Amino acid sequence: MIKTTMIRISQKSLSANILSDFYSALEGESI
Repeated sequence: MIKTTMIRISQKSLSANILSDFYSALEGESI
């Protein structure tokens, strides 16, 4: 139970990091 929840949390944070990097890249290109 604990391991699966930890994996899910890590996957959510990983996807959030990818999204933030994607948006920051878009902002960098627009400038």
